[in-house]
Amino acid sequence: QEPKSKAEPEFITRKEAAKILGITLPTLSDWTKRGIVKGYRIASRVRFKKDEIQNSIIQMQTMNYGRHRRF
Repeated sequence: QEPKSKAEPEFITRKEAAKILGITLPTLSDWTKRGIVKGYRIASRVRFKKDEIQNSIIQMQTMNYGRHRRF
């Protein structure tokens, strides 16, 4: 039996994604429109891949770290 991560990605709700990212739902909507995070329309709902949301946090932390460094 294959691990779940290789079979099907875990989708989470807008509310769960916003909580993980530490942002509000309106900010999540804005970030989705701007392409910062990718939403997937499933039927009439928008869902997010949990692993992509977690990777977004890492990328943002890396960008913020680079922004505050001084040489």
